[in-house]
Amino acid sequence: MTLSRILGPLTILATCVFLLAIPSISICAPLDAQIEAIISQGASARAHWGVYAVRGRNREVIANVNGGRLFVPASNRKLVSTALALETMGADHVLTTLVHVAQPPAGGVVTGDLVVRAVGDPSWAADNGLLDGRPGRSILTDIARQVSRAGVTRVTGDLVIDTSRFVEPDPIPPAWDWENMQMSFASLPSVFGINHNLGAVRVAPGRPDEPVLVSPLGSVPPFTVINRSVTGRAGSQPTLELRRSIDGRELLVRGSLSADAAEGIRLIPLGEPTLFTARELKAVLAENEVTIDGTVAFSDRSIPVGHVLASVNSVPLPNILSVTNKDSENHLAESLYLLAGAQVFGTASYRASADAEARMWRRLGVDSGDYASSDGSGLSRKNYVTPRAIVALLNGFEGSDVYVESLARTGYRGTLRYRLSGDNLRGRIRGKTGTLDGVTALSGYIDHGTERVVTFSILVNNFNGNTSTIRAKVDEIVELLAK
Repeated sequence: MTLSRILGPLTILATCVFLLAIPSISICAPLDAQIEAIISQGASARAHWGVYAVRGRNREVIANVNGGRLFVPASNRKLVSTALALETMGADHVLTTLVHVAQPPAGGVVTGDLVVRAVGDPSWAADNGLLDGRPGRSILTDIARQVSRAGVTRVTGDLVIDTSRFVEPDPIPPAWDWENMQMSFASLPSVFGINHNLGAVRVAPGRPDEPVLVSPLGSVPPFTVINRSVTGRAGSQPTLELRRSIDGRELLVRGSLSADAAEGIRLIPLGEPTLFTARELKAVLAENEVTIDGTVAFSDRSIPVGHVLASVNSVPLPNILSVTNKDSENHLAESLYLLAGAQVFGTASYRASADAEARMWRRLGVDSGDYASSDGSGLSRKNYVTPRAIVALLNGFEGSDVYVESLARTGYRGTLRYRLSGDNLRGRIRGKTGTLDGVTALSGYIDHGTERVVTFSILVNNFNGNTSTIRAKVDEIVELLAK
């Protein structure tokens, strides 16, 4: 809480003068009094607010309310991950997955293993801008058809996934909440995966008093279903719950679904996405008349590339960045964060990514005390950052069209489509939202015309009211900054 909040609006000017003698506390900026007035009423007054904004090329500070305090950023964390990916990999970077064998096939037979050099490509999904809407399984079909066209009909060894690019094939992001990991927005990153590492199950009512009908989709069932559910009478209140086990191998179904409920598809995060994708590839190879005599295996040591039978490139990195930021896609953000660490240090791990991130912050002139790193998407509550650090990041990447255009834009596609989209602000703001329980955030750029861009970060923590109420105050502050 700032001193002005304690002493009241009438003493704001005096407080600012007083703070000039206290080096550890920021002096007031021109818009601070108006911002304090906006956030000092109702539920907003009980929340922790951080606002920092600068204007123009000289970076004039126009707002600084707790701008140097640490906050949980929620999905504003994606601003960091996408910037780090762009800085380490470059806009033209392509991820190439190779399928190879030690020796060329003879008479249609590969003697030995069929090896997939997995690189953690997260773009094998049907999101807008990724694969033009095709499902991730279509990439496995592309691979299988290339292998078949190379004349292969049989592999005497195993299907081996070279996972050496990642320290762990399916890393668990630090400090993720187990309850979140049951949800479709919290699937694990992996060295080899499709469809954001989500398994799909069809759910439909059975006859009254009989189990709900639950059937996994795909040629390889992602879960063993333990069904303890029941179909209720028509019109009854649904209580159906689907929870996977920690290892992801079982899916417990309990509760009820009314007999007149519509059939639907539920998406469940996979516990072992690399294993699932490998099994799916083996099945797709069989569909394309390529038989694997052995089983699915993994190698954590790099296997030298021999005779290449198939290769698949990722979609362009700018497309991945755009979906990540505009749609706030967690799986892509985690993947990009890990891939950035691998680009710098050779192998993907959260430690490597944190070290690569620290290098970026140093280049931007941000003190190590202004941030703390945990995951890449912002689901972890152990991420911390100051609003002034976010502004420094945005200023540092303001010259990158790829980065700026990856952000949501008011009135257009993405998380800002219906926010701040009145005639005066439509299209003028590019930014990144963020939401967790008790957390909301918005940071980005406001177009004031030539050489008058305002860069801002608003982070709000520790509120227990309606998020929409706090969000409305955030938007009111942005409107003030945009004048």
